[in-house]
Amino acid sequence: MGGRRPTPSALKLVTGNPGKRPLNKKEPPLARLTDGQKVAFVDVAYNIGVSGFCGSSMARRTNARDMVGACNSLLMWNKVGGKEVRGLTRRRLAKRELCLKGLP
Repeated sequence: MGGRRPTPSALKLVTGNPGKRPLNKKEPPLARLTDGQKVAFVDVAYNIGVSGFCGSSMARRTNARDMVGACNSLLMWNKVGGKEVRGLTRRRLAKRELCLKGLP
C-alpha cells in the first residue's frame, strides 16, 4: 500500500506554488532552499503541521537566512507529551545532517 498523500499546503512547501496566491499567508519563502533543506523541513511540517512549522523557530530562522540555526532547530522537535523519544531524536539528527549538507 502507498503512503498518505501530502496536503496541498505541504505540496506548496515543496513546489513553491509559483504564480499562485499562498495557501497560508505565514508560509516562509522556501525557493532559496537546497533540496536537502526542503526534504528536512517538509518532513517536520508533515509531523507537526504546516501552521506549526510556519510558527516555528525553523521558519523564523529560515526567513532571517540563518540556515545553520534553522537546521539546528530541527533537534527541538523530538518530544511527545514532553518526553524525548529516541526514534524521533535519531530521525531529527539524520534530517539535520541532510539539511546542513552543502552549507558553508
